[in-house]
Amino acid sequence: MNVRKLNQFLVIVFLLGIFTCTQNKNESVITYAPLSFDLKSIDTTLGDCSISFCHEIDLKYPVFKQNEELDKWVGQLLYSTRFGSFDIDFITSADAEKQIMEHEKIQYEEGLELREDMNMASQSFYSNLEVSVLWDSLRFISLQSKIDTYSGGAHPNSTVLLISISKDDFSNELMLEEVIDSLKYPEFLRQLKSDFFKTRQLDEQIPVNDQGFWFESGDVEPTENFCFTSEGIRFYYNNYEIAPYVLGATDVTLSWNKLKPFLTPEIIRLLFPSN
Repeated sequence: MNVRKLNQFLVIVFLLGIFTCTQNKNESVITYAPLSFDLKSIDTTLGDCSISFCHEIDLKYPVFKQNEELDKWVGQLLYSTRFGSFDIDFITSADAEKQIMEHEKIQYEEGLELREDMNMASQSFYSNLEVSVLWDSLRFISLQSKIDTYSGGAHPNSTVLLISISKDDFSNELMLEEVIDSLKYPEFLRQLKSDFFKTRQLDEQIPVNDQGFWFESGDVEPTENFCFTSEGIRFYYNNYEIAPYVLGATDVTLSWNKLKPFLTPEIIRLLFPSN
């Protein structure tokens, strides 16, 4: 074989090697298309805030036109966040919107009547409610519903609801018992407690309930109000859930690096398929 033919042969081998490596690399890459949705937004005011009592309403939520199951989850979140009730059948986001807007109108009319009867100062009402997509991954989608509202009383109120839903059929909301290995639950609790204390800047030498909280067990417990995010698992304790209003809500995220030793094999397989 002369030098020219040898060089041609080496070039062919080199190109075949690149093609093979690229092909193998592409075969290991997991691709997916994030779920598409439209954003529904309502920004309206009942009454005239410049001269009298009014009620400002801001409502936003994603509309998944091609996924009825997911739309019902959005409807459930809208309804549950506004009315504080989970004991309902699943409703569409449009049905939830209708009921919420009717409720806001009634609140405005009752507030207006009360002020006229009692000659009260016109401290206005407001309701800001938004459902948003926090994380859209290959296997799961996480939604957040948040409301900030004032309808009279000593102070405004806020609530955050979190859910993660399996994309296998969109009918299952993840529960903690499906995520954390039962055999490793004690170690998980110790990690959660450590991150909880750091987040709230508590003294680790003093029991949590002696620092203003009221966990039933006397120690830090997880909440089912959680969801997956790109960083880890986010746990959200709302006002009055584990502490008085003055201490506010508690928002704790445990990173995947910390959580991985405690996850069930199935969750590890779904979240980290390359492992």
